[in-house]
Amino acid sequence: MDANYSLTNQFSLGADLRTSVKSYNLGRYQQSVDDLYVQEESIRAGLYLSYAILNETLQLRAKVGFDTTDYGLYEQGDVVGAQILTFQLSGDDRTRLNSEFDSAFFFGFDIFYRLGL
Repeated sequence: MDANYSLTNQFSLGADLRTSVKSYNLGRYQQSVDDLYVQEESIRAGLYLSYAILNETLQLRAKVGFDTTDYGLYEQGDVVGAQILTFQLSGDDRTRLNSEFDSAFFFGFDIFYRLGL
């Protein structure tokens, strides 16, 4: 999700929210961990100030926000219930094998080019 408001032709303020859940089979890379996988859960929310140059095609963006990306280590075959994005809807009977990562604030800078299609 991304929402922004143009203050002028060059400046805009905005907010974005990015969430994802991915899993990685570790046995594919090392035989000693055949029965393990990692699940990445990420929620990243930020506020930004954007400045447009070169006829508004090049955007410079300064961003500040909060990131909760976590990598949980689990055994293959553990049962997990229904989940929408990073929100659990029903039972999660898995046993986590590592400790939870800490959340953190972040500061960032983006540069991107918009194509005039």
